[in-house]
Amino acid sequence: MKFSSALFFALFAFVPMAAHSEVTTEVFCFRSYEGKPINFEFRAYYDSVAQWSGASVKYSKSKKAIGLVHRNTEQEELAYGRPY
Repeated sequence: MKFSSALFFALFAFVPMAAHSEVTTEVFCFRSYEGKPINFEFRAYYDSVAQWSGASVKYSKSKKAIGLVHRNTEQEELAYGRPY
């Protein structure tokens, strides 16, 4: 009986508990028509439980995505009460 309780305690102490989180992904595609055509995909990831967000950009001719780091946010209200 002591061995099983010691094993249970060891598993409980050293195995991380499973946590539920749900990552939401938004995908936006952009294409320029002026000059040289540029196509890329912007992906934004959000996890409200972990309060985490991230993003990446992948150009159409690239094999790898470029990770983005959010530094700051600026908002400008052009007209009172209108969307910014």
